[in-house]
Amino acid sequence: MKLLFIRHGIAMERPEFEGDDMDRPLTEEGVRKAQKAFLGLARIYDDPELILHSPALRARQTAAILAERFARSELRESTLLRPGAGYASLVQALGGLDEGLDLVALVGHEPDFSEMISGLLQSPREGGERPSFLHLDLRKASCAEVELHSPGAGELRSLLAPKLLRKLASV
Repeated sequence: MKLLFIRHGIAMERPEFEGDDMDRPLTEEGVRKAQKAFLGLARIYDDPELILHSPALRARQTAAILAERFARSELRESTLLRPGAGYASLVQALGGLDEGLDLVALVGHEPDFSEMISGLLQSPREGGERPSFLHLDLRKASCAEVELHSPGAGELRSLLAPKLLRKLASV
């Protein structure tokens, strides 16, 4: 199975948003840039069978934009991808998926995705503890592809910046 880790688009900044962080929406610029980036992404990948997203509004909006480009994908929310989720939550979310899936897109947050990807790339230490995580600095509306070799281990195949994806959309 291949996983596409897609960070949500540009959202309102916390200081300018009054309310629960889970309700913070994408900005107009965030919507526009995500639409173009995902057009570029669609030039590289076939439709994922599943788009699994965080329940945070900005991730739900980003997943909906992604689903516009990948119309044959099932869209599903998972509390296991909420802000603050880590590697253990990812393993739990993956455990609940159909083993026959080839491509799954995950829409969520940083630094959560860095921790999740790092956990997939590193072997556990004695006692099952994972080493400290590698910070990838996934930009908003960027994509990292990880190919799973077993349920909790994989290989980073690509890291696509949103600027590159937007350029691909123009080609």
